Amino acid sequence: MALSKAVPEGFGHNYLAEDYIDAWIAVTSPEGWAETDIARLKAWCGLQWGLGCRN
Repeated sequence: MALSKAVPEGFGHNYLAEDYIDAWIAVTSPEGWAETDIARLKAWCGLQWGLGCRN
């Protein structure tokens, strides 16, 4: 298990922020969010910023 982080980004326990945005939206149902808001959030948390969202 010590080397289990050697998997590609988005696999195993090495999740990316953009991988769980849709799940959080489904659970929280943010009021007033449009598809453009979701796309903007996913871009803010894209692969270019590593594992998390841009700060």
